[in-house]
Amino acid sequence: MFNTEIVGRMMKYDSDIYSRYRAEIWFDYTKKAMNEIKEGALLAVQNFSSTSDKIRYCILEITSVIPLHYGLDNDLSGYPGFLTEAAENIYRDWEEQEEEPLDDATKIRCLAIPTNFEIIIDKDQKVSIGIESNLPMVGAEAFLLDEELTNCILNYDIDKSGDVIEIGHLIRDENVKILLKVEELLRVHFGVFGFTGAGKSNLLSTLVRKILTESNLPVKIVIFDLMGEYSTLLVDLLVKLNNSMIVGIGEKTFVGSLISLMKADRSLPEYKDLLKKATIDVVNSSLYPKGLVSHKDLFKKAFFRILQSRKVKIWQSGDIAVADFAKMYERTLLKGNLGKSEALIKKLYEQLLRKTNPLNATVCLALIQYIENKYLSDEKLGSIARSNLELFVNELKKKYEELKEFGFSNENVIDQKKLIEILNSPDEKALVIFQSHDPDELRNLAYQIGMAIFEDRRRSGKIDPVVSFIFDEADEFIPQDAKDSYERSSEVVMHLARRGRKFGLGIGIATQRITYLNTNIMAQPHTYFVSKLPRKSDQERITDAFGISEDMFKQTFKFKKGCWLLVSYDAIGLEAVPLPIYVQNANDAVLEFLRTLQ
Repeated sequence: MFNTEIVGRMMKYDSDIYSRYRAEIWFDYTKKAMNEIKEGALLAVQNFSSTSDKIRYCILEITSVIPLHYGLDNDLSGYPGFLTEAAENIYRDWEEQEEEPLDDATKIRCLAIPTNFEIIIDKDQKVSIGIESNLPMVGAEAFLLDEELTNCILNYDIDKSGDVIEIGHLIRDENVKILLKVEELLRVHFGVFGFTGAGKSNLLSTLVRKILTESNLPVKIVIFDLMGEYSTLLVDLLVKLNNSMIVGIGEKTFVGSLISLMKADRSLPEYKDLLKKATIDVVNSSLYPKGLVSHKDLFKKAFFRILQSRKVKIWQSGDIAVADFAKMYERTLLKGNLGKSEALIKKLYEQLLRKTNPLNATVCLALIQYIENKYLSDEKLGSIARSNLELFVNELKKKYEELKEFGFSNENVIDQKKLIEILNSPDEKALVIFQSHDPDELRNLAYQIGMAIFEDRRRSGKIDPVVSFIFDEADEFIPQDAKDSYERSSEVVMHLARRGRKFGLGIGIATQRITYLNTNIMAQPHTYFVSKLPRKSDQERITDAFGISEDMFKQTFKFKKGCWLLVSYDAIGLEAVPLPIYVQNANDAVLEFLRTLQ
């Protein structure tokens, strides 16, 4: 149960606003101990609730490990010659103490925080786990836990036969696996935060892959893919999963040969040639992570199957009602001081809200002409009101251009009604990746879909299956001081974050630019994955939202790719206790799949 070869001593503890208290433990220095004692390791320290019948040990997690030599004590203010000689002697002390401590001046200083659990050993040596009942004793011995007990603590009260996934393992020990409860992860939201190059998209794709392959729940994942990178990172799921698709908003989203293929008749002799050309063009025009760029040719068979199965579709927005379109652009119409024109514009808006007919190309053109003739031609219309109306008419014109050129068969399109049917289906898992050449269109669509499924479930009382809307590059969807399309995407994300969990609708957000995010939304996720965040302002945002202390952040500065600080209120065994974990590289999973197709 305990590692009795390496034993420390509890020296003191201080109050901590984030973790209740922070303990300091010293170990005698040896090289062996330095390789055994790592951030994330669990320690047992006897507490004040111990009796003659039951010994109780507080379980602490190590957050910082520093070797100290009191011959120098990090003070470099003396004479350089003396300091250099002292440093040489210190180096010899480090080297000579392989497995046995030989010098009282060398220690390993560890900082640790409580996990809020304790181990109870009764007089019959029966071991049980409970909630921490008292503080650890200063002066008591500190023992490292073995793998089996560490697994039990970190995955406490998680039913392995239930709907859980193995997200990764402790950085310090690959035999200590970390389990995530899928429904709790998705229903009460999650966030992924890390600086450039930390691997946010890689982590997200691994998370999605594990959820859709390891869980038994009919989970639905909807990704708003601003950069167009998930068609490669999740190519295996797009091939294998029946209910999986890439949805483009408008023809400009995809290369010309793919659009030609989607409009072509499959019975025509030239269809096969079109399919081959479209496959090559899609492979050449896709965005690849660095680890997959040199393996681009391996994607040909995968994309061929995706295109052949018609899993690339165009969004057909003709089924949106005029009233719903007007709601999306309410603030465009009514923003600012409209002066004497206010009543006139409000009357137009109320008139639009009464029109529940679909916004097809004919209706769209008629609306444009009506507003231009009746309102924009009125010389008495105020300048702000005119500017607002012109912006609204421009949005109608963009929608008209999209609708009038639509020439795709039903097999190659998906609309709001079909999408909601897929997301509400109680049977199959689903993956839907939305892409667009125009970020404004992606933000507007996020608003449309999010509000539509929320209202559908609210009216019908549906709470299952769980749907997670994932926003990569979240600063492009939920910034502070949002305007226009940013305001609409912020509104729907906030709406789902606050009220969606009741109806099985969750959000996932990922970004490197935390400072720019809407702070109200930042506070909503119950599970965070955090990597390197060198900016102090970003660290403070995470601290305010989740209470991760400075000591915990220091761990992340040493993280390599694939390493994350995982903290959750619901989805893991330890509530609100950060764990340094390693997560599988998504590129490896993709390559493994692609090679099976060769």
